[in-house]
Amino acid sequence: MKPLILAAALALPAALAQAEPYLARCQMGECVHYDQTGRQVVGQGSATVPGELVLVTLRQAVSADPDIPGDSLAWGEPAPVQVFCSGTRPAFMAGDASYTALDLVTPAGATTLIT
Repeated sequence: MKPLILAAALALPAALAQAEPYLARCQMGECVHYDQTGRQVVGQGSATVPGELVLVTLRQAVSADPDIPGDSLAWGEPAPVQVFCSGTRPAFMAGDASYTALDLVTPAGATTLIT
């Protein structure tokens, strides 16, 4: 099992971030897998809050077993996701176009969905 914080994965260089499908998390008998098929930097942070605004295309699959090969999963439709990749203030865009900042020190509650 390879737990991974989505925001951290998107901060990787483009060649690494566009890797094969990966296991995002397993919790209560359900494992979430992601496949990132595109990555484009669409904006920059500032001197105060450095980072990059990245547009990715993700698709998701759910399984009961973390070791199921990616080609055996039932993948959902690809969807665009915007993420602000920053070592000081990472965030992702919610469906209502607002941003949710991530607390990478103590991820709990709603932010566990990002792991």
